[in-house]
Amino acid sequence: MTPGKPWFLLACLACGPAIAPSPSDDPADYDVDASLAYTIKVSEPRFIIPSPALGSAIRPMPSNNNVDIEFFDGRLFVAWRTAPTHFADRAAEMWVISSLDDGASWELETRIVLDADVREPRLLKLGETLQLFFFEAGTNPIAFEPKKVWITQRKALGDWGELETLFDQPEVPWGLKVRGGLAYLSSYTGGHYDDGGVLDVHFKTSSDGRQWSAVDGVESVYSGGVSETAFEFGADGRLWVVTRNEDGDASGYGSHVCVAPANALAQWDCPQRCDPERYDSPALFRHGKAIYLLARRDVG
Repeated sequence: MTPGKPWFLLACLACGPAIAPSPSDDPADYDVDASLAYTIKVSEPRFIIPSPALGSAIRPMPSNNNVDIEFFDGRLFVAWRTAPTHFADRAAEMWVISSLDDGASWELETRIVLDADVREPRLLKLGETLQLFFFEAGTNPIAFEPKKVWITQRKALGDWGELETLFDQPEVPWGLKVRGGLAYLSSYTGGHYDDGGVLDVHFKTSSDGRQWSAVDGVESVYSGGVSETAFEFGADGRLWVVTRNEDGDASGYGSHVCVAPANALAQWDCPQRCDPERYDSPALFRHGKAIYLLARRDVG
C-alpha cells in the first residue's frame, strides 16, 4: 500500500521487493493515515514452483497448489501441496521451503508423505514458534474425503518435530490469523459436495496453536452450504467475514458478507440472500480502516 508504511503482498507464486525480516501481518502494528486514499500496487509475479531457484533437492510434481506463506526468523516460508494432478492422490506430498533472500533461492525445510492426499497447509507464527498444520484426505480422485488434521513444529532449519494429531475428525482448516497475541481459525466440517449435505463453519481461538476452543463457546457459527470463510477484524473490533456458499442453502448460492460485534465474535450476522457472485478461496486483509477481499472468480 502507498503512501504510509509499506504493506507486503505476496501471491502464492510470486515474490515482491526485499523487505524487513519477519514483518507482522497484524494491522494493529501499522500506523496508517486514514485521511489519505490508497491504491494497491502489486509486483509482477516471479514464479518459484517450479523454477531453478528451488535447487536440485526440491522436486515438485506437475500439480502445485494449496499454498501458504509466513515470515519467521528472518526467513520467508512457503508450504504447498504437490501431486500428479489437482485431484486426490496417495502420491500427494506436503513440502515446506524457506528463503533468506526474498525468494531468490530456497532451502528445504521438510517434506511430508502420508500415502494419502494432503491439503490446505497453514503456517502459524505464534510467539517464538512456527507450526504447520494441514488436513489428510483420501485417495479417491472423484471424492472429497477429509480424515483428520495434523500438526508439526519447526525446531531449526530443516528440523521439524514429529507429526501429531491436531483435530481427530474430518475438519478442513481455512482462515488463520494472529490478532492481539491470539490465533483465530475458521474451519468447516460436514458433507461438502454431498447432495443435500450440511456443512458447519467453526470459529476457534488458541494461545499456543495446540489447544483450540470455540469462540464464546459457539461450536457452529454457520450451518448450511458454506465451506471456505475469510475473516478480518475491523479497526473498531468488529469481525468481518466473506463466505463461499458453493453447496447452497436457503440463502441461495454464491457468497455472503457477514459481520459480528466486537463483544460477540461468534454471532455472525449474514444476509438472508447470497450475493450470486461466488468468491472462491477468499482472503481478507485490512489496511488502516479499509478491508480488502482477494479471491478467485468462477465466471459463469
